[in-house]
Amino acid sequence: MLVAVMAMVGLAMSSCPNVPWGEHGKPYFTDQKFPSRPLTEASTYCQNCGMQLCTLAQMQEAYINGFRSQQWGMFEKLGYDTSAFACGKYVAQKECYVVLNSPGAKPTGIIPVTPRVGSVVNAWCCGK
Repeated sequence: MLVAVMAMVGLAMSSCPNVPWGEHGKPYFTDQKFPSRPLTEASTYCQNCGMQLCTLAQMQEAYINGFRSQQWGMFEKLGYDTSAFACGKYVAQKECYVVLNSPGAKPTGIIPVTPRVGSVVNAWCCGK
């Protein structure tokens, strides 16, 4: 049993990205899939790589700084998934992570976030 656990941890560590994580680091889309409920396995994987499950704020910041991806993955909010592309059609479905440009301003959709995460999916890991 201990050997199996050590092998699993070794596998997670060996598949960690070899990239620098700075204040504006790029999110990492995991190669492996994890159960979407609970977030424990995905969260542990990210932590073993010195990261955390991304927050929407981190995904938005990466998008604003030029990061783009059409891949959908889970993040730190249970039951939702996100990607890093312009919200587009998701604005009408009210499935965008929005920011207010100024008090009283109309919200601006930045990236999509949907409540349709699959049962086993990839995850987004970000720097801490």
